[in-house]
Parts: sequence; structure tokens; C-alpha cells
Amino acid sequence: MEIKFKKILLKISEYIELVIALILTVALVAAVIGMFANIKDILDGTRVLNETLEYALTLVVAIEFIKMLVKNTPGSVIEVILFAVARQVIISHSGALENLIGVLGVAVIFATWKFLFVPKFLDED
Repeated sequence: MEIKFKKILLKISEYIELVIALILTVALVAAVIGMFANIKDILDGTRVLNETLEYALTLVVAIEFIKMLVKNTPGSVIEVILFAVARQVIISHSGALENLIGVLGVAVIFATWKFLFVPKFLDED
């Protein structure tokens, strides 16, 4: 009885994750449409290209996050972390030391992927 209840709770939590992913997808589509609406501001020079790049990279991280919620694999978690760290390195206008730490973080993620990643973590599709 207790095992069946745990299975039911697990299924419910999976469905809730999918609902959250669906809500995020709808919000993401609206954000992409908003980004295209602001292209005129970029061309006119009223909006800085850096702001648009930051916005676009945030949307990319959101897409990866949605994929992580749907796939539920350790590999998708690593991809989200990789995109988030890379976004921070690209967008932030920090000093050389912070950039070096960010690049080293990306290198550690790639090394983890290459040397510590178990093939069964890969998705089956």
C-alpha cells in the first residue's frame, strides 16, 4: 500500500513538472514575441544591443530549463548549468579574474561531461 502511494505521488510530481514546463513555454513564447517587437528599438539605436543579447541569452537558458523539466536526465541538468554559466560570462562586464573563474567553471563542466559522465545518463531518444 505504501509503495503504491509513493508511486502515485511520484506520478503527480511528474505531471506538476510538465504543467510548470508548459506554463514556462507559454511565457517564453510571449517573451520571444516581445523581443521581436523590440527589434525596431535596436535598429533606431534607442535600445542597446547588449541588453538584447542579455535578454536573448536569458531566453536560451529558459529553453534549456524547460527541456530539463521535460527530459528529467542528469545530462539536461548539466546543460542548464553550462548555459547559465556561459551566459553570465558573456553578459557580465566584470574584471579579468571573474571572467577567468567563469571560463574555468565552463571548463570544469566540460571535463565533468567528458570524464565523469556515465553513458546511461544520456537520454534514450
